[in-house]
Amino acid sequence: MISENSIIRDGDYSILQKVGGEQLRPCRLLSGQRALIEKLSFDPTIAFGKPFGIFEVCSNGKTSVSTDLSQNESFSDIHQIEHCESKPQQGDNINQKQIMTADDIAKLKAEGLSTENLVSKLVNGNSSFKDRSQFSKEKYVRKMTKKHSGKVMISRPNIRLLCQSYLYKDPERLAHLRLDQLALLVQFLNIHSCGCNVFVYENTLGLLGAAVMERLDNQGNCIFLHRGDWPQSIPCIDAMNNRNQNNFLPLRITTLLQPDLLKDEEDADQQKIKRRQNLTSQEEMQNNSTINYDDINEEEDTSLQNMLERRVKRREKEKQALNLLSKNSINGDELLNEGELDGILLAGRTIDPVDVLKQVIDGLRLSGSVVVYSPIKQHILKAWNFLRSTNSFIDMQIQEQFCRTHQILPNQTHPLMQQTVTGGYILSAIKVLSNEKLKKLTED
Repeated sequence: MISENSIIRDGDYSILQKVGGEQLRPCRLLSGQRALIEKLSFDPTIAFGKPFGIFEVCSNGKTSVSTDLSQNESFSDIHQIEHCESKPQQGDNINQKQIMTADDIAKLKAEGLSTENLVSKLVNGNSSFKDRSQFSKEKYVRKMTKKHSGKVMISRPNIRLLCQSYLYKDPERLAHLRLDQLALLVQFLNIHSCGCNVFVYENTLGLLGAAVMERLDNQGNCIFLHRGDWPQSIPCIDAMNNRNQNNFLPLRITTLLQPDLLKDEEDADQQKIKRRQNLTSQEEMQNNSTINYDDINEEEDTSLQNMLERRVKRREKEKQALNLLSKNSINGDELLNEGELDGILLAGRTIDPVDVLKQVIDGLRLSGSVVVYSPIKQHILKAWNFLRSTNSFIDMQIQEQFCRTHQILPNQTHPLMQQTVTGGYILSAIKVLSNEKLKKLTED
């Protein structure tokens, strides 16, 4: 039985990839709005209600379930042409290697010719194909298949695909965070779906926040510190299609530094409501006006009410986040005061981790983990010195991972040269009771 999460639905995010292509593109599929991937434009309406998989894009731009490909097959399983006979025409111009024109190719596509048959005709029409080496022939077939393929893979979003997509598109926006380093960050954070509370502050498009939310599995809480009034630049969290975000607690930096602002904002909103009510009553008493303001006032009241409701929900989540960050004494012993955080995760290029750690480190409970990622080594060293100065952390490690993709050939390997092999630095530590507090407990 196919689960509900395995069905393509209108308004959900999906990961698009053209068969034979390299680009991965997160895209929100909407009815009546065309999707685009590597110059392949199509209408995703027909795919709604069907499982994720490979779909065929017809000549009219509409999608249909691929008949010659199972939806469980991967891209490497796609059948490619291996045996084609070359039939060069006598008297052709030597410089003309392809006898088929662009109009001929467009006409064949309009007739609904499959990609395999089209590539076969291109191979037979290439006068220099027979003179190529075996490796060159295979490369030509792959190139033509990629160029003229009309099949697209629609996949359910996950952390791996999102990381590959944004890392391929713009590594700097992800702070050069590779997939292997992302897995290492989550491992060092040591979180699980048993009610853990995690503090996250990152500049990686919400990728780490989405990874934490996926690991928590709607249990526990994710305190997401952000700039501005609302979380911005977090497309990865939105792309995960997580409709239940009750455990996602956005927290503004201004609120973290000045918690009293919540009370001031609440009083300001109450004053806005009173002023609006007084203005409405005055307009009702003015009977000399010939203009009907009923529709205008109703729209303004609705927008004001929606804005106030969003602010109320924001303040409620921020209060919950501040309560988790506050210290609580154990059995009335102030020496064992600790918060309810199980982990602190900081990542980004422009983040100074020490400034953030000073504000939230007291809210970390004993045996909690601190994980910091940055492509700048100086930030990692500053965080190392700060944690070391507290005398409350053990198992402190700084790691730098090296990763390079290799092509496996007979009796040899060939590295991918156009690849960023180095990423950032990872600092991890575990909180314990400091020696000073331990001595005071033993003396008492």
